[in-house]
Parts: sequence; C-alpha cells; structure tokens
Amino acid sequence: MTSADSEALKLRKRALEQTPDNDRLWHTRALLELGLGDAVAYRATCAAMSQRFTARADPDEVNWVAWTCALSPDSGNDWATCVCRAELAVAKGKRAKQFIYTQGTA
Repeated sequence: MTSADSEALKLRKRALEQTPDNDRLWHTRALLELGLGDAVAYRATCAAMSQRFTARADPDEVNWVAWTCALSPDSGNDWATCVCRAELAVAKGKRAKQFIYTQGTA
C-alpha cells in the first residue's frame, strides 16, 4: 500500500469522529487496515463495529458488520458469528439479494 492509503485511513478516522454511526466508513476503514497489513487495527475495528451496530439489529448495519468481519480470519470473530449476523440481515432485510451474498461469503 502507498502513503496515499495511509492518508486515506487518517481521513476515515477523522470522518468517523464526526459521524461515528456511518457503517460504510467503518467498513472502508477496515479495508484500508487490511490493505496496510495492520491486523491488530483491523481486529479492533471489527470489534468496534460489532459493538456499535449488531445490538441495534438494523439489517443494513448488521450486513456491513458481517461482510467486514468475514473478509479475514484476523477479524477476531469466529465464522459462526459472521454467519449468524448475515442470516439476521437476510431475515430482516428488504434487500435480501445483497444480504445473501454476504451470507455466502461468511
């Protein structure tokens, strides 16, 4: 990854300070951390997403948590947890096709 990726990660972190409930910003932050090879930061981001979004049970948010945590075994989540989140999104969501992709990935 490049210094531009590091700068992008800094910008995501700053943006999350302003809008901490933006699930997509959390997701892109996790992607950048993975790309930079920072498994510890990625695991912390997955944990923060899980804590922030799963309890609210919004299908879109739960889907982003499942998708983000299923990207790498470094997420700190076991696969069964990712699958359960994806199943919850499918069961409650209106955009089932998109959520089924996440379920298949998890």
